[in-house]
Amino acid sequence: MKELYTELVEFEKKLDATIVRKKLDIQEALGKPTKIRRTLRLFISNTVTPVDQQQELKSEDNAFDLNNNNAPSWTLKIEGKLLDSTNADDNSKKVEPTPKMTSFFRTVSVELDRDPSLYPEGNVIEWQKQPNSTTEYDKIEIKRKGDMNTNCRIMLHLDHNPQRYKLSPSLSDLLDAKVENKLQIVMGIWNYCKVHKLQDHEDKRIIRCDNRLAQLFGYPQVHFSQIPELINQHLTRPDPIVIDYTIR
Repeated sequence: MKELYTELVEFEKKLDATIVRKKLDIQEALGKPTKIRRTLRLFISNTVTPVDQQQELKSEDNAFDLNNNNAPSWTLKIEGKLLDSTNADDNSKKVEPTPKMTSFFRTVSVELDRDPSLYPEGNVIEWQKQPNSTTEYDKIEIKRKGDMNTNCRIMLHLDHNPQRYKLSPSLSDLLDAKVENKLQIVMGIWNYCKVHKLQDHEDKRIIRCDNRLAQLFGYPQVHFSQIPELINQHLTRPDPIVIDYTIR
């Protein structure tokens, strides 16, 4: 029974490796799909709600108080609009609904540069895309109390489909890429192995690592089915887009 189980596990590994190799070969033969580039334009602005001056005149002690409902406040607005493509006037093409701003982001966070002891509301505000949610927005608004100019950092984490990763320096140097999805990374390693003839002559699923791959994976040879797992240690989330803004 144990021998049968071992044979089944080995057969599953062979099948997985074969499927991955064939998939990579097909994608390589077809080439990369044509990409349509469009521009998402972001508008960052803020409005201010001043303290009620009539209320100030009625009070002898009109010192600034954050707990007062009449305290001055500001609203930070992050708006986005997808610009029309160059083929927008082609009436023969099917017109699809325009994606909303938040559909392009996984997380939008704002860090406020102000004294936390004076503002108990907190200096970090974050919007996260909820799993299985279909609701998207063209605008995010953040309202806080305050009467002074405030510097902030707006960080936008893109929502890639398929998920893209930032490559470690060694993997980036090997593939000549800084950010890529996992399939393209495995395909790049597969092409590297073919170009440098690193496949075992008898078992093509075995990769005999050269110095660069040995340093990357930590082994003198690897099974091709191991590569998707071995590269995980070299992948991290891509850096966010950062916008500095002063709320005035």
